[in-house]
Amino acid sequence: MVAAQMKYVLFDHQGKSKAFVEALAPGYSPIARTDRDVKGAAFVLTDNDVLSRRSRLESLRAQGIRKAFIYPHAGRPSLVNAFYDPWPHTTAEFVSALGHIEIMRKIGNVRQLHAVGWSLCPIKEFTPREKIERVLFAPIHPRNSSVDKKANAAVMGKLVRLLLSGHIRRLVVRYLAPFEGSGIARIDHPYIEYLEGSAGPDTRQIDEADLVISHQTFAFLATARGRPTLMMGEDICPHVEYRNGNFIEARGWDEIKDLLMYPLDILQWDDTITLMQRAISTDVDIQDWRKRMIGKPFEPALFHGILESYL
Repeated sequence: MVAAQMKYVLFDHQGKSKAFVEALAPGYSPIARTDRDVKGAAFVLTDNDVLSRRSRLESLRAQGIRKAFIYPHAGRPSLVNAFYDPWPHTTAEFVSALGHIEIMRKIGNVRQLHAVGWSLCPIKEFTPREKIERVLFAPIHPRNSSVDKKANAAVMGKLVRLLLSGHIRRLVVRYLAPFEGSGIARIDHPYIEYLEGSAGPDTRQIDEADLVISHQTFAFLATARGRPTLMMGEDICPHVEYRNGNFIEARGWDEIKDLLMYPLDILQWDDTITLMQRAISTDVDIQDWRKRMIGKPFEPALFHGILESYL
């Protein structure tokens, strides 16, 4: 029997650990990542185990904390091992759905993987819309590459043309600061609104939109909330571009792209308005993708039980 109020070290990433922390309470109490006193901690809960985080995990392991668990860093299946070698001491990794495990296995993730449900927001059924009044565009965030900036600019160009032609009535551009990092130009227009968003799993603006256009986590959130959604640049190989100019593409992209790509990509259709009308009227195109990538709601008891089985 696990003692009450057992301690663990928590590396929270943008509030994405919330469901996991709540599932462990009150029996387990987190120690903040900045706390130097980790005496008595039974394990580490982190969103990744590479780069600088790996060094910190090595330090905690040297202090006697032998168990480390990973929760999802993002909405998309983790592709970390397509870029970096895994830390060999991670005990297990928790993911949202079985489709994530299939993809992660194909890029070489051999650790213990457990699907415990979608944890980033409550899930809602798809809600069709009769017309497109409010389009929410969330560009790829500022820590991006030149490839991402071009994709952002191409989408913005399509949307502005549709706004000027009267096909959509209002365009909301939700960005993460700095706006200039997105690669798109700010256009002054009475029906274009610019909103600075937060980096965490905030769905308020998603729930106000008739159609969401985005990429990775924000687009996954929109799909989970049942909002008509288009993604962008789904056929572009996942990549990392460093400040020194080094550009790295994910290993094994050809093995996973057909499993990962969202079926409705605004950059792959010339007839954008027809694509939009299809996206708001039916979810027939995305049902299989949503089942594999979003899956079921988070199961706290399942997660709790699996983690305890390793202690």
